[in-house]
Amino acid sequence: MNPTDAANLNIIEGDAIEITSEQGRIVRNLRFNHGLQRGMLYIPLAADGNNAVNLLALTSEEAPSALGQLCCTVDLQKSE
Repeated sequence: MNPTDAANLNIIEGDAIEITSEQGRIVRNLRFNHGLQRGMLYIPLAADGNNAVNLLALTSEEAPSALGQLCCTVDLQKSE
């Protein structure tokens, strides 16, 4: 996550954050990425048992909306 976005949410690096989409929910520890565009969140798929796929709807890679990337809209908050 971009550190400016995190500061606006009162989240610091290392905090556990809950990431929720229409498809599911995961919890990850936050790491900053200064090169990441504000408003974007990068979640590696091949980590923590590959549970990030729980956030994604299954779509065909051929679908025009897929654009060759796996992405979805999420909400996040500091995990309790």
